[in-house]
Amino acid sequence: MFKAFEFQVTTRVKCGANLVDGLGKEALALGGKKVLVVTDQGIVKAGLLERVTAALKKEGLAFEVYDRVEANPRVETIDRGHEFYRRVGADVIVGFGGGSSMDTAKGIAVLATNGGSMAQYAGQNKVQNRPAPVIAVPTTAGTGSEVTGNIAFTDLTKKDKMSCRSPLNFPRVAILDHTLLASLPASIAAATGMDALIHAVEGYLSKKASPMSDVLALEAIRMIGSNIRKFVANPENEEAAANMLLASALAGMVITNTGTGNVHGMARPVGGQFDVPHGVACAIMFAPVMRFNLISSPEKMAKVAGALGEKVEGQPVLVAAARAVDAVEKLVADLGIPKNLSAVGVTSDAIPTLAQLSLANTGPNPRRTTYEDLVALFNEAI
Repeated sequence: MFKAFEFQVTTRVKCGANLVDGLGKEALALGGKKVLVVTDQGIVKAGLLERVTAALKKEGLAFEVYDRVEANPRVETIDRGHEFYRRVGADVIVGFGGGSSMDTAKGIAVLATNGGSMAQYAGQNKVQNRPAPVIAVPTTAGTGSEVTGNIAFTDLTKKDKMSCRSPLNFPRVAILDHTLLASLPASIAAATGMDALIHAVEGYLSKKASPMSDVLALEAIRMIGSNIRKFVANPENEEAAANMLLASALAGMVITNTGTGNVHGMARPVGGQFDVPHGVACAIMFAPVMRFNLISSPEKMAKVAGALGEKVEGQPVLVAAARAVDAVEKLVADLGIPKNLSAVGVTSDAIPTLAQLSLANTGPNPRRTTYEDLVALFNEAI
């Protein structure tokens, strides 16, 4: 029986080499007179910021730079960014960097028209007024934040990673320029690439999946499976970089409509409690959660295996499905990502707290998950 569904993406996407050079024109089209560029010190030190500032100068636009974004951005970082936005009189915001920079830009945009602190907006549909215009320019192929209505941030008072979700949060424009990825360190390329793959897989297996999200998810899985090793080995490989960047955006479009499952639900408190990079935490939890979910969605899991290049034709469905888990484990090993949570500083005494914090984020997961299940999964991953 065909189920009714809704699918929303409101961001205008531009994809191609050197499109960042037209950033100024996009800001002008949004009515911009003064631009706030939100980024991090890594981008500044890599010399990438100059491409953005040159594009703004070319169109005669005034701009200021807020470059204090950290991994897993804090409430305070977004709040201070909003204060800076007000002080300098900006009217358009450019999120330039990885997911943390783009989420911080989106958070500042929310506060610009809604006021208060970012901590007030954790949850669903708490944003009342349309945020200030944001142009998102990713420099990693991972989070998909450039095309989602989600804003991830860390609340240090709760030691938890939170999310502000609203259809109002979508950036107005996303510029996917793969030439910006050429200097990406291998460790970041690996972690963010795995995050993109997990978005696609969790969106495909989600209880909220639809025929439209399934098409995009499977294509994203196929593209990442075919390109991630080449991309991590050499981010200057333009074809691999372009495919990874596009696949990341496709996966972002998926999860903003389907939500994510246990991998993300469990990775969030790991990031909040132990400040583990999001992509790394997700990659470590990926295989244990896939194994747990196998019996709930074997037909779909078999298609995931096929999209990742595993030979599944003629195999019993459960055998084919299990090959998706094998493919994930091989991929994590090939990319040099830490094998377990202990390797990134997570301690076993924290498992009860981590499991309790994860429980509220398991809704879209295809297999019903209890607190005891989460404890067992964390123990497997430790």
